[in-house]
Amino acid sequence: MSELKREMPLIDELIDHADLLIKPAHSGVILLQQADSVGKMPFDLPGFGTVKVSETTSILSAIPKQWLVFCGLNEAQKLANDYANQVADENIIITDMSDQYIILKIAKKHARALLAKGCELDLSADVFALNVCARTLLAHINVVIWRTEDEDFNLLVDVSYAAHLWLWLTGASGEYAV
Repeated sequence: MSELKREMPLIDELIDHADLLIKPAHSGVILLQQADSVGKMPFDLPGFGTVKVSETTSILSAIPKQWLVFCGLNEAQKLANDYANQVADENIIITDMSDQYIILKIAKKHARALLAKGCELDLSADVFALNVCARTLLAHINVVIWRTEDEDFNLLVDVSYAAHLWLWLTGASGEYAV
């Protein structure tokens, strides 16, 4: 039986202004969710609202007792199987969500100002530090946002809303075009 795969929107798109770059990326995404009956998660995972970055993965927790693991697209199924083998009989949900989400990388000098147009979070560096994440609304769309560099942010967006958010980003970024 063949696997159903969702076609990823926006992969060939790019918004490139002098001091603003917006680029979609398709990544492997594994969801780890802990049931209330589990005492301690058997993995080394970041605390709520933070991101743990390693050489091959980024793990974030924007919802209590839930983690999203980002990896190479070709590594997602193997990583999900590895996690499943480690938990054995624990009441932990492990799901490959790679076809559910797309990441929008927003970078350079105007990234923070662009995001502030549609997001109520205080994204200033002293409040929203490196490797901090949060679930929020951007242009009325649920996203998970995290800061990866001084002026760079990632947005995790459900692919069903990606085209709508892309239209908003295109319009909102117009003032930064040269």
